[in-house]
Amino acid sequence: MLQKVPQIGVLKAIGTSSRTIAVGSVIQIVAVTALGVAMGVLATLLLKLSFPPTVPIVFTASSAMASIVSLMLIGPIGGLVSVRYSLRIEPLTALGLAQ
Repeated sequence: MLQKVPQIGVLKAIGTSSRTIAVGSVIQIVAVTALGVAMGVLATLLLKLSFPPTVPIVFTASSAMASIVSLMLIGPIGGLVSVRYSLRIEPLTALGLAQ
C-alpha cells in the first residue's frame, strides 16, 4: 500500500474522497490476502501428500479454519495501518511537489 502513495496523491488531487480510496484499498488487501491464503492452503495440502505415511501429520478442520480465519483477519488489519498513513498524506507531498 505504501508504494501506492503517489497514485493515492493523484486520486486525492482530482477530488476522490478518502472513503472511496480506503474502501478500494481494503478490497485490494482482502483480495490479495485471500489469494495468498488459498495458495498456502493448496501448497500445504500438496506438501502433505508428498510425505510418507510414517510422518504423523494430521490436519483437523477446526485447526485449519482457525488458521484461515486468523490470516484473513490479520492481513487487512495490518493493511489498515498503511491505508491510514496513505490517506493522511497531502496530495502535493505524495506527488513530490511540496516544498
